[in-house]
Amino acid sequence: MSKSEPKLASFLRYSANSFDSGSFPVSRLAFSLWGYAKRLYRLKPESSKEDKLEENTLDALANVPLIFMRKYVTRAHRFGDGYLRGLTGTQAAWAAKRFHGHRVFPESILEMLDKEGIV
Repeated sequence: MSKSEPKLASFLRYSANSFDSGSFPVSRLAFSLWGYAKRLYRLKPESSKEDKLEENTLDALANVPLIFMRKYVTRAHRFGDGYLRGLTGTQAAWAAKRFHGHRVFPESILEMLDKEGIV
């Protein structure tokens, strides 16, 4: 068991409590983190033993940096906020890029999108 496994578990627990039920399931978060973990997993030596494969998988997931997880959750919050306000995917992407230092979009986001001509 790696020292960072409790860090991952507490992060996933935080993420589960951070999102409204149904708006962004934790399984999606874990799946998204797997892309980073998969890169770490592929750096491990190959093995045909199932015990070693499981150990490598858990170790790769446990070694995803906490800063990466936090950035991902913050970005997901921004997109979720945009969808709750009725933005399309294109509009949410523009707003997430424009307001990258904010956790949520300003109340005037719809007027800003109209002004910029983003449909």
